[in-house]
Amino acid sequence: MGRYQPATTQAGDASRLVLWAKNLTKQLPSYNIDVNILINYRQIACSHQRVSLTAMSTIKDIAARVGVTDMTVSRVLNGGYLPKRAAAIARSREIHRVAEELGYRPNASARATRHGRHHAVALVVGTPDRHVQYHDEMLDGIQDACEPRGQHLILSRMTERQLTDENALPRVLSELAADGLLIQWFYDTPNELQELVERYRLPVVWVGRKQEHDCVFSEETRSGQLATQRLIDAGHRAIAFVDYCDGPICPNQHHFRADRRAGYAAAMIDAGLEPQFMSINQVDAVSLKPFTGVVTILAEHAKDITWMAMANGRSVPNSLSIASIGLRREQIGPLTLTMSCMRPRQTGIRAIELLEQKIKKPGQPLTSVRLDCDFIEGDTVSPPF
Repeated sequence: MGRYQPATTQAGDASRLVLWAKNLTKQLPSYNIDVNILINYRQIACSHQRVSLTAMSTIKDIAARVGVTDMTVSRVLNGGYLPKRAAAIARSREIHRVAEELGYRPNASARATRHGRHHAVALVVGTPDRHVQYHDEMLDGIQDACEPRGQHLILSRMTERQLTDENALPRVLSELAADGLLIQWFYDTPNELQELVERYRLPVVWVGRKQEHDCVFSEETRSGQLATQRLIDAGHRAIAFVDYCDGPICPNQHHFRADRRAGYAAAMIDAGLEPQFMSINQVDAVSLKPFTGVVTILAEHAKDITWMAMANGRSVPNSLSIASIGLRREQIGPLTLTMSCMRPRQTGIRAIELLEQKIKKPGQPLTSVRLDCDFIEGDTVSPPF
């Protein structure tokens, strides 16, 4: 099949273009369309179409430039050819170089039709009312795991209604053109969603959800223990745990609140100490006076308490030591916060590894991945005076 030729490249084509424009104006007399405007529009459209089509390189174009068969080019670009000899390696590199030079882009739809795979995964997060939080390092981890597998990432935000619709959920994979789903729902995960995922045997991995199968989550209890134990080891005995609220633990809340509190309580009880809980809203100079050490459930609370203590004549860590829990290294002015730190990048990597297995066996429950935390020895803990 020859390449498309625009209508104005030959004199005969030009005359036919004028005739086309005049006939169109007769068919639409009420619009009073100027013939010259139509001709100009058609010329521009034809020109754009020519540029678009001539710029699209095919496997045949690459094969002709390199001097190999279409099949060889296809195998190299699809990752199905792993050369071992020096000449074959050089030829493979030349194919990739020419493909990049010609701007070749594989037809994703055709590839999916042939192989039954889209080579894409979708990260589905809830709407803001679900307080979904995803970390840039977690996205980096997902991307780092996707690239060597020839996958790309799709980010989609969906409402609870969309994900619990019995008619809509089974179509999510095809509509997103994805092979599997990573779902991150911060709290109150709908039971209907879990039931539909199991019923339709969808390849889904839950990110940050704590259950026995098909999840990747952090050991939040361990994080609370480490932060508390650091204060105990420094010699502190009066240690408070500062929560973000003073209400009871609710079943629909994310597990991190209950687990971090439990880790703190376990470390205190093991040391023969009494756990003391308070909310950030209750913290002031008076409420902090009995304590020499504080564990905060969130790193941002550690910052607030540091500045509040300093404003009331207490210095960190000399008269008040603080340990916390968070996602990344944190600074409070010149001080590095002493803290248990989650592993968001590793969470992303392990989620893709688990999803890859799930895509192959969507109906088989897979053992969840539990990630330990790191500990950052900062500047905010010292022995009590």
